[in-house]
Amino acid sequence: MGFTRFGDLSLLSLQDLLKILGQDGYMVYRHSRGLDGTPLMGLYPPEKVSCYYDFAEGVHDRGTLERCLEAGARRIASTLEERGMNCRQIALQLELEGRNCRVERQVSRGCGEERRLREILGILLKELPFTGPVLGLLLEVSSLYRWNLTEQDLFTLDKKSTRPRQDLNGAMEALESRVPGLVHMGFMVDRREQVLSLWDPWRFGEVSW
Repeated sequence: MGFTRFGDLSLLSLQDLLKILGQDGYMVYRHSRGLDGTPLMGLYPPEKVSCYYDFAEGVHDRGTLERCLEAGARRIASTLEERGMNCRQIALQLELEGRNCRVERQVSRGCGEERRLREILGILLKELPFTGPVLGLLLEVSSLYRWNLTEQDLFTLDKKSTRPRQDLNGAMEALESRVPGLVHMGFMVDRREQVLSLWDPWRFGEVSW
């Protein structure tokens, strides 16, 4: 093509780059002008991950903004997954002529999935009343924390529990004295079987508790 330096491509218009490189022309056009929307990694707490889209000529329709939200949510979710983290704060900022509009949402239970991020960002976009062209779009998640999946132990009794344990020995002895030979004590069922019986009530057949 006759170009020896990447900076030489900045002399070409977006239309020329699209004719030469196809869809890759968008990326080359932005990079040749020092524009990079790669999510930023926070190096000092509190950590943040952000994704920025620059619209040099301005954007008027929400459809373009919604597509950027989808792409940004995908990139941020991928970054969070690679780092094994979720976020509790999500922000959306629009850069307009002479001012910025920003709205944030706190997610108490945490968020890191692409679908959930896209849903929340879509809600935030609807909350931003704006007129005129949008010059820039910033997506930002903060209050990051590492998620840790733990399996709940349903089969071990809590020895620290203060709940009184029911003792049936006295009641069984009283019944045996009143109706000798008609009351029979079943075998002791362990904790695991008791818990599983909640899902399968016929697990024990005619076993008495």
